[in-house]
Amino acid sequence: MNCEQVEELLSAYLDATLASEELHAVATHLQSCTQCSNILEEYRQFDTLLARLPRVSPEPALERRIFSSQAYQDLLATLAPEMQDKTNRPTQPQRSVRSERDARPHLVVLSGGRASSAAPEYPATRPVPTVRRATRHTQRMIYILIAAVLLLTFGIGTFISWHFLRQGQTASNTSSITPPAALSQSGPLPAGTYFVFLHDGTLWSASTTTNPILDRLTPGTITVSANWVVRPALPGHSAGDLIAYIDLQQGLLHIIRSDGQNDFTVPQPLLQADVAPAAVWDTSTGQTILTSLAWSPDGSQLAFIADPHNTSSPELFIYTINNNTLQAVPLPAPGAVSLPTWSPDGSRIAFVLSEATTTQIIDYNIHNHSQVAIASYAASSSTDMVFTLAWSSLANTPEITWSLGSPSHIHALYVSTTTASQPQLLAQGDFAQALYRATGENGHSSWLLVTNQAPDATLQEVELNGTIHVLATSPTIGFVQWSPDGSYLDYLDSLYGDTGTLHVINLKTVQDVVVAPAVQADQPPAWSSDSQHLAYATTKTVFIVNLQTLKTQQLTALPEENVQLFWSLVTPSQLLIAGNRQGCYQIDTQQRALTRLIAMSLQGPVQWTQIP
Repeated sequence: MNCEQVEELLSAYLDATLASEELHAVATHLQSCTQCSNILEEYRQFDTLLARLPRVSPEPALERRIFSSQAYQDLLATLAPEMQDKTNRPTQPQRSVRSERDARPHLVVLSGGRASSAAPEYPATRPVPTVRRATRHTQRMIYILIAAVLLLTFGIGTFISWHFLRQGQTASNTSSITPPAALSQSGPLPAGTYFVFLHDGTLWSASTTTNPILDRLTPGTITVSANWVVRPALPGHSAGDLIAYIDLQQGLLHIIRSDGQNDFTVPQPLLQADVAPAAVWDTSTGQTILTSLAWSPDGSQLAFIADPHNTSSPELFIYTINNNTLQAVPLPAPGAVSLPTWSPDGSRIAFVLSEATTTQIIDYNIHNHSQVAIASYAASSSTDMVFTLAWSSLANTPEITWSLGSPSHIHALYVSTTTASQPQLLAQGDFAQALYRATGENGHSSWLLVTNQAPDATLQEVELNGTIHVLATSPTIGFVQWSPDGSYLDYLDSLYGDTGTLHVINLKTVQDVVVAPAVQADQPPAWSSDSQHLAYATTKTVFIVNLQTLKTQQLTALPEENVQLFWSLVTPSQLLIAGNRQGCYQIDTQQRALTRLIAMSLQGPVQWTQIP
């Protein structure tokens, strides 16, 4: 494509409405053409300018003043030479403006940004002559004139509002001005895959494409809790398209589309109306609510916990996306609900019900609303609790498994089918870490346990059938992780300060490989989505190890300390480095090229979304 052809397609390219062949051709041209890239940037700036304009609904008197003004007449005279019909005969500019409202343009509410729906319909007037494509210079002049008229409209409206405020008058027909929800947002984001992160209480979305897109998803008037969740990917998609989050200021649950549109408040307050949310979040009830968001496996339902009656005994609710219905889960006995956990088929929810010193694990069937108490016991101390609650991957005979104890001191693991009379004890002792995965090597569900026993700690795999495998023994073991497919695990030993020696264990061969010493413990290694590569950081450098060849490759120096490593969901060979000061960088692991994507710090975990 040449520049003239690309310029014709830039607007559609920005809206992501081109066919795949045209999209690829335009993107390829933009990589090597500075002129067209500059024009595309001008379009983005115009979108940003329009998005920042307030929504204005002018009065009829203001319309008459504007369209009767000399400035409007001069504008028509300026545009008239560009208006020609197919015979190249110039049209006659309109020299007078009729007073009837149906014979002149209408001022309409400005929605801001690039249009996402049909254009507003205007009253029928005389036929409009065909307009030939103007030169780029004329187009820019038109853009400037249009922007000037819009800003003039805003200025007059602002002056009128200021005048009324000074006189202390209130009129029912005074136009209201609504600030934009997100200053950087210019309408729905185009289709694609994005990573989402939290920055200063606001959710942001960013792309890893040639021309990165950065957009604010939630308005600055909302403070988003750190425990936001993306719903599971729908069939045929690589990531989810809805985000659930809690507004800390209002105590409300929101669901927003991944393109930043349709921010919806679930019609169930999380707290009683007269309770200040800030006074609750640091309590056990508040933490239970904030960590309760759980999407069903198919993404059609969202389970959450709320305390709308201020009883310090929060309840369980289920919101269904498709029909906009809300259900309160009935409880078999009084108590506080925690840890709602969906079964793999989405037909049941397991949760913990605690009352005084008694704790029960309940299996709730969402179809027939039946409830079964899987286990019931008295807590041995105030810190003794169900720490992890999970399901096995078995569909025919679903099993529920859980750990019991406190952080860094898990003392028991249990498993039970939904029909068993008594739970089975899997392991007992003093464990510093208990990490569960529903689907591991050969489809088995199992736990990883790190013991606290001296002089040596042990790393064990405990399957749900009771089989125990001792995988490693060392004076210090910590920071254990599963690979995404459950076929590998990594851990650090020889811990000294903030570093340790990185190991990888192949669970099929039970081979323990020492990868590297002096690996940063506070910067967890990152597995690629196919579990074939592991990225890790030393004090100053990023490396990756190929699990098939066990060869290590040095990538680049760290742009700053205390970074997150995560792999691109778009391109398998791209690794992302997110810092808390300098922003986010992208590394091409094949070319070892370091590119800065955004200059904004990322706080907390990073999750991926997809816009269909």
